[in-house]
Amino acid sequence: MERGILITHGTDTLAWTLPFLRYALKELSCNVCLTGSQVPMEHAFAHSDGFQNIHGAVRFLSMLEPPTLFAVFNNGTQAFADSLTKVERWRGSAFVGTPIATMEWDEIQHRAGDARLREPVMLDELHLITTGGTIDSSPGGEEGQPLQPGQSVVEEFLRMAMPDAFQHIFVHRVCRVDSAEMRRPLMEAIARQVWACAGGHDADAEPDAGLDLRFSDGVRLVYCDPFRTAQDYCEMVERSKAVVLAGYGGGNACANPALPENALEALRLARELGKPFVLSSQVPIGPADFIYETGARFVREGAISGVDLSLPEIQLRLMYLLGHERELVEMAGQLGCRTDTLLEMLFLGGLKFRNKASRLHYLQLTGQRAPLLRQDLLVGFPFEAISERVRRLLGDEARRLGRELDPLPGTKGR
Repeated sequence: MERGILITHGTDTLAWTLPFLRYALKELSCNVCLTGSQVPMEHAFAHSDGFQNIHGAVRFLSMLEPPTLFAVFNNGTQAFADSLTKVERWRGSAFVGTPIATMEWDEIQHRAGDARLREPVMLDELHLITTGGTIDSSPGGEEGQPLQPGQSVVEEFLRMAMPDAFQHIFVHRVCRVDSAEMRRPLMEAIARQVWACAGGHDADAEPDAGLDLRFSDGVRLVYCDPFRTAQDYCEMVERSKAVVLAGYGGGNACANPALPENALEALRLARELGKPFVLSSQVPIGPADFIYETGARFVREGAISGVDLSLPEIQLRLMYLLGHERELVEMAGQLGCRTDTLLEMLFLGGLKFRNKASRLHYLQLTGQRAPLLRQDLLVGFPFEAISERVRRLLGDEARRLGRELDPLPGTKGR
């Protein structure tokens, strides 16, 4: 059975829904694609980029080796695996991220990641999940009124323009909202519908190992600016379960304790309270690095680097990890390490540093407090299966280096 799932979504919060689904959906059996548009597909907007995005999305669904979860945008030419960030307010080429494939003239080229290409196939079932957003919007009331989510025309377009791409189409209308109103309950409803379509379940059934909705609230994005004080940063730490500090440039922030605008006090408070603290950057392109003391000092004093992840991806990754606190404590006990060591190790697993020197520099700055796993264990695997995989990866790393790895730092999980 060749099955594909296509989710239409607004652009404002697409960068959050993609990682939510990446962590919530386990052991997928088919391809899942999210897309949308900058201009509505409603008939009055014949120049909509939505037509190209939908066309490209169905082609990627048929030509990427399943199971792959991805987003398609930029006039249907790019498929992104993660770290999606919107960088254009109005143009069709709206997103950057980690591309796994691109549409080039009359063929699809593989770019990165584990996804592989295959000969195009006709889908036996195409499941269309609609949620609203610009792609389904039209002017409310009289002409010239603001856009509002309305009736979707995507199914009509698919039947008219791509009848040879699928045997049967099934439409599931999860919600009809402007994506600025996308919330966690709606993301959960989308995840449930994908799980149901992929596995033949009822969307209201009790989730099995293929659906994990255990995410923790209280992970806050905090943006650095030259006018925020140490007290401001500390108040955010006190009100949060974990903090993602969106710093400057390559992942820097004011680290001078003598200045009232320093963010270092917030990191020290977070460490004292046992709250994760991740330092990344407001700049959307390129991995964070630690070549400046204003970034290195944070890492040295306990901050986790966001490396190559986008800010929404970091937030969802922490929410997912902290939604499994009980399992983390048990797993840390089994591995003989601290819970915060295990959290950092899993958070950093599979992330791509700027180069080999950057990776080594991070290990030096942290005193190797957490081994850097070469595989991301948070995506695709049920959380309960992670412990044994961690042991296996540590063993593989020891064999690769031709020596025994040092024991995991710290004592049993707290």
